[in-house]
Amino acid sequence: MDPINYSRYEKLSPFELKDELIKLASGRENRLMLNAGRGNPNFLATLPRRAFFRLGVIATHKQNVCDQEIAGMPEERKAMLDRRYGSLVPDVRSLRFIDRLVADSRTVALNHTAGLSTPQQVQMVLFSLFALMDEQDGYKAELKKVIRRREAALYRELGMPTQSDPNEVAYYTLLDLENIALKLYGPDYAAWVKATYKPNDLLFRIAAETGIVLLPGKGFGTQQPAARASLANLNEYEYAAIGRSLRKMADQFHEDFKRQQPKGK
Repeated sequence: MDPINYSRYEKLSPFELKDELIKLASGRENRLMLNAGRGNPNFLATLPRRAFFRLGVIATHKQNVCDQEIAGMPEERKAMLDRRYGSLVPDVRSLRFIDRLVADSRTVALNHTAGLSTPQQVQMVLFSLFALMDEQDGYKAELKKVIRRREAALYRELGMPTQSDPNEVAYYTLLDLENIALKLYGPDYAAWVKATYKPNDLLFRIAAETGIVLLPGKGFGTQQPAARASLANLNEYEYAAIGRSLRKMADQFHEDFKRQQPKGK
């Protein structure tokens, strides 16, 4: 495979980042792509949702007064906006007004689910009503078991114990790549991984080499290389395949690490 220039992805928006990861992961005909990045599977057609979003995009001209006003704000105000939208893009100053508007239609950290179309909102109401009708929470309890089995399958093949947190819902699992490296091969290797790769570099390499789409872990409050995998939209055996692929890649990284070490160390 030709070397990939990962630096060109640094200024992508979350939507662009997701699309590029999918392109890389699906770039080989002889390999199945596993998309573990999306935790909100669409049961309705995706085209209407995209259409609603495109309407929002063209609602403001590319050269609009809102972007000009934001650019002309005092530095103190810009710094405040940098903190508000810092989870979306590395260069907040380049973020357009329409993208800020979409993010603010939901909590900024939940930007990936912002701008829900009317059919999706109706669907969410129906789900809520169904949950109220299940007074014994039997359906919810069964779904929790399914999610836990998927998580266990992923970590079993990765060669690590399942992450234990009594407060987590396990809808996502956060793969702290530095912590994984530490537990698999020790502190020297973990430090090398953190120093060698930027947070998004590993995501693109994983997508390109394994066909697995994982999204950045930054929205979960971590700055070091990390990925989040949705446990809501693939089968159990596919999460096992993700674990095996990630372990294989970790082993390959470790071989790279050993080759760079001074002889005799």
